[in-house]
Amino acid sequence: MIDARLHHDPAKAPGLIESAVKVAGSQKELADRLGVTSKYLQHLKSGFRKNMSYPLQVALESLIIDQPRDPL
Repeated sequence: MIDARLHHDPAKAPGLIESAVKVAGSQKELADRLGVTSKYLQHLKSGFRKNMSYPLQVALESLIIDQPRDPL
């Protein structure tokens, strides 16, 4: 079992969002996939809001990790 108290790191929000936007294609598409507003993601990315939830962190990490790989 993963203990969110050990793995939750809201400071990762800007980098995770930036990487996930590259996968999703746009911040709007990412927001739609996550069920949040684009404005909320912008606030997290800019540091205006610093309270990214652990479930959102996991969703962003999963999206980045599970992206299709280009065949070599």
